Amino acid sequence: MIIVISSRSGGVGKSTTAQHLAAYLAQRRGAGSVALVDADNNETCLDWAERGDGQRFDVVSSDAEGLDEYDHLIIDTAAAPDSEELGEVLEAANLLLIPTTPSMADLSPAIATAQSIEADGTEALFLLTLCPPRPSRLGEQTLQALQDENIPVLSQTITRRNCYLDAISQGLHVGQMKGTSPVKAWEEWKTLGRELFKGRL
Repeated sequence: MIIVISSRSGGVGKSTTAQHLAAYLAQRRGAGSVALVDADNNETCLDWAERGDGQRFDVVSSDAEGLDEYDHLIIDTAAAPDSEELGEVLEAANLLLIPTTPSMADLSPAIATAQSIEADGTEALFLLTLCPPRPSRLGEQTLQALQDENIPVLSQTITRRNCYLDAISQGLHVGQMKGTSPVKAWEEWKTLGRELFKGRL
């Protein structure tokens, strides 16, 4: 399975999404081998991997050889790719996942991204990230609004948490960290993973 993670907006958790989906998929029993392909010029995922160890998936550059030997590829695209760049990477993809914050400043270009690839027949799903923690209900309200408009969005949202900054600095994913916040964060990714891969694996 090939999942492309892309966004026209920066700072929406694109690389964090790629990292944690790869981590979830790699620990899923019977899922097979997983590679996270870092196609972003910033090389965020490659840098992340270099700071830590013990990952159960490989992190490779987009020009790495042997990618067809993996059972699953998670591709972190370049930041704000144009339609031609995105179209090329989607040619062999099964799914486009578009992370977006609940802000309209990010939602509008995210929806435009999905509309631009509709003609290609690639399935596109939205993921709400960096949702403010309770008591704010912005994430829930935005999710409901998208669902009311029949926009394909995962029902599990990802909460904004400081533990992600620690995860990046330590080269870990939140499932490898201790503490209440990382545990809650990893539960969100596990729930999201079950939702995303149900019927797809």
